[in-house]
Amino acid sequence: MELLRAVIPQTYHRVDIGQNRIGFIAQHVQNAAPANWNLTAMQYNNGQALLGLDYSRLTAVLWQVCRELEERINVLEGA
Repeated sequence: MELLRAVIPQTYHRVDIGQNRIGFIAQHVQNAAPANWNLTAMQYNNGQALLGLDYSRLTAVLWQVCRELEERINVLEGA
């Protein structure tokens, strides 16, 4: 939940492909997530190092957030 609260979606310009995108800034996620979660990876394009996100790994974070929210709903509903 802390990561969810700390990082908000952004629009940004991908310098490596010259397009605008919506997503998360890798540095924001890297700063907010525990280091051992390893959600970022260095990518190289024409010799330029770019920090990127492994969005497939974020599904595990979202899965756990959903479980915690479901638990809270069950408590509130008395289930």
